Amino acid sequence: MDRVKQGISKFQQIATDSMRQFPMWAFVVIALCAVAYLIVHTKLRRTFVNPENIRNKASEGYSKAAPIILAASKRKSLEEYLKEPTVASTDPTVPLLTNFYFSTVNATGLFFPATDGVFSQDAVRFAIAGGARAFVLDIWPSLDPAANFQPILQCVEAGSQWRRTSMNGLAVETALEAIVSEVYTPSLGTVNTDYKNDVVLLYFRFHGGPRNATYDSLAATCRRVLNPYKLDAAFSSCRGMETLVKTSLQDLKGRVIVLSNKTKKELEEEYTEEAAAAGSSQTTNPLIPYINFCPRDSIPIEIDFAAVDEAALRAKRGYIQNSLVFVVPPVESEEAATNNWGEKLRICRDAGIHCMALNVFDAEASQGYAEFLFKDYFSTFSYRLKEPSLRLQGVLQAPAQSAGDTGVAVPLATPGITTGPSAT
Repeated sequence: MDRVKQGISKFQQIATDSMRQFPMWAFVVIALCAVAYLIVHTKLRRTFVNPENIRNKASEGYSKAAPIILAASKRKSLEEYLKEPTVASTDPTVPLLTNFYFSTVNATGLFFPATDGVFSQDAVRFAIAGGARAFVLDIWPSLDPAANFQPILQCVEAGSQWRRTSMNGLAVETALEAIVSEVYTPSLGTVNTDYKNDVVLLYFRFHGGPRNATYDSLAATCRRVLNPYKLDAAFSSCRGMETLVKTSLQDLKGRVIVLSNKTKKELEEEYTEEAAAAGSSQTTNPLIPYINFCPRDSIPIEIDFAAVDEAALRAKRGYIQNSLVFVVPPVESEEAATNNWGEKLRICRDAGIHCMALNVFDAEASQGYAEFLFKDYFSTFSYRLKEPSLRLQGVLQAPAQSAGDTGVAVPLATPGITTGPSAT
C-alpha cells in the first residue's frame, strides 16, 4: 500500500513539474483551438449528413411551402383552362401543344439550395400543388455499391461526376410515383379532382454516364408507373415529334410526355456498346420506347442558360415554334435557388420558351419576374396560351393511329399540319 501511495505522489510531482515547464502561450493556443472547434462544429453540424439533419432540412422546406399548400385548393385544371374565353377558340389550330407555356419546376424533388439541400417526395408534391406540370429530373446513376447504378435524383458538384453536394438522393421511381399519384389519382380529401386530364411533361436529364442497369431500371419504372398515361405508340421511340408539337392539347389530355436530353442514337449506342463489352444478348435499350421527344439533327431541346440572349432567341423563333424547349439554370447557381434571372426570364417568355424551370414551391424565391410570371401570368392555372405572334398557325389533319401498345406504329392516316404565317 505504501508503494502505491509513493507511486501516486511521484506521479503528482512529475505532473506538477511538467505543468510548470509548459509555456503559457501553449495553453492559450490550445484554448483558442478548442473554442474555434466548438464554433465551427456548432455552425457546421447542421450540414452533416445524418438522419436528423435530413429531417430538419425537410421540415424547413415544409415551412417554406406552407403558403402554396394553403392556396392549392384554388388551383385549376387544364380542363378548366381550355374553357377560358382566350383559349376556347373555334380555330382548331390555336390549342396546339407548342403554343403553350408550362409551369415548370427545376431540380424536381429538391428543397433548395443545391448545397446541403434535401431531396424528398414531399418537395415533388409541393411543386405540383404550386402548379408545376413540367418536371426537370436530373438523373444520375447511383454509385452506392448496393444500388447497382439505379437512377436517382441528386445534386453533384459542377464539373464532377460523383461528388454529391445535396445531403441525400431520391429514387427516380419515388419521384415519378409522387407525380402520378398527385396529378392523376388525387386523394379523397383533394378539392379539385379534375387534374386527371392534365398534360404532364417529364424531362429526363441524364448525367454522369448512365449504365445499362440505369436504363433497365428506369424502363421498368416507366412500364409500371407511366403505362396508363403514355402516348400512343405512334409517338414512342421519338417518332412523330414534328406531329406531336402540332397536336391539339385537347387530344393529349391525361397523358404524360417524356423528353430526354440524349438523342435516340446516343441512347442506342451507349446501351449497345456496354452490352457488347459484357457479352450480353440484350442489346436494345428498353427505355427508348418510353421517350417521346429528344434532340434531333443536333438541335437540342434545352437552350443553355448562359446562352439566353434576346437577339439569339429571336433568331430561333421558328425552331422554338416547332419544338418543345426548356431553359434550366444550373441547380447550384444563385439564379436557380432564388429565381432571380434578371432580364433572362422576360427574354425567355417573350421568345416563347415553353418551359422555364424555376424553384416554384419556395414562396420566398417567387419574387420579381417569377412573381409576375407564375402568379400574375399563370394565375391559378398551370398552363398559359402564348401571345398570337408566338404561336404556330396551321390546319390540323387526321391524328395518328397505331396498333396499340405493340410499339410498332401503323398510321392509318397521314398526320400533320400545314403551317402558315404566325398571327400578329
